[in-house]
Amino acid sequence: MADSPMPARPNAKPLCIDCNTEPKIKGHSVCRACNYQRVKAWRVANPEKFAAQVARENAKVTPEVRRRRLLSKKYGITPRHYDEMLKAQSGVCAGCGLPEKDNVHGVLAVDHDHETRVVRGLLCNPCNTVLGLVKEDAETLLVLVDYLRSAGRQHDQAGTSAVSRS
Repeated sequence: MADSPMPARPNAKPLCIDCNTEPKIKGHSVCRACNYQRVKAWRVANPEKFAAQVARENAKVTPEVRRRRLLSKKYGITPRHYDEMLKAQSGVCAGCGLPEKDNVHGVLAVDHDHETRVVRGLLCNPCNTVLGLVKEDAETLLVLVDYLRSAGRQHDQAGTSAVSRS
């Protein structure tokens, strides 16, 4: 009796038409990995169409959903966590005390350590910008505080500005 080929398994999933090794995604002709490569290649080949597609999708998203996604993706927190931090800070900037409603965009920025990604608190835009400009270096801030204090004393003693303007 000749060996007959093994019959196909009745529950076997159809294979990807590109790689022919992985099961295809339901409703597609390719597997996830091949589909990802196809989409990636299409985005590179059609940047204008991709940008328009992203704009259409973003237009459908409500500001609250956009905020939730940003907080989650960028800082790993929820809107509820933000609200709890804001309440703990009495609704004001942790740096200067500016009320949230008086901030540029009506909300405080989430301050976080750029190396560890740990959220530290909520700051107004000017305070957050200052930390960014000094690269979050506390020593630089202390040097600047000393500078301001000594320049103020010089100004008080001389009765003129620390820098003479001719």
